[in-house]
Amino acid sequence: MSFSIKAMCKHGDLVHRRKTAEAALKKAREMSRAGCYDITITTPEGRDYHSSEFADLPRARAVAREQPKTQPSDKPVPISRTGR
Repeated sequence: MSFSIKAMCKHGDLVHRRKTAEAALKKAREMSRAGCYDITITTPEGRDYHSSEFADLPRARAVAREQPKTQPSDKPVPISRTGR
């Protein structure tokens, strides 16, 4: 399933497809800067969002990145006992 970005440009209708809402929004902004108008994004479920509704477009939640686990070293770590 993908998001469809449709727009009118000086050369006619354009349609692009993207896998994520974020990628669809990025493409829609590029198309707008290129002079396209009447831009809509259609979700995989079939809901159309006109450019005035892009803020309402559901986006994927940011996934917290898991910190890489480090393996404990086999070597003992020296502890400094000198004062300042």
